[in-house]
Amino acid sequence: MTNNQGGKPSLPATDSTPRPGDFPIGSIESRAAARARLEHTKDNPGEVDHVQIVHIGHDGKMPLPLPKRIEWPGGMTKIEHVAG
Repeated sequence: MTNNQGGKPSLPATDSTPRPGDFPIGSIESRAAARARLEHTKDNPGEVDHVQIVHIGHDGKMPLPLPKRIEWPGGMTKIEHVAG
């Protein structure tokens, strides 16, 4: 992808739409953000959602869960666990 500035590559736009986690759990705002995100997903099939679960304070004594891929009619969700 290039822009009009001498053929230099440009970066894709950042998704700045609100996410459910931006608001208190169960709030009207988080539910509205979840609905908007679901509508976006339905309108853009084939997308891959990445979910990263951070295990804060993980001491490494027990292994983290393995990554998981969940395929669904509109695309795929990848879940990754990381120590935090």
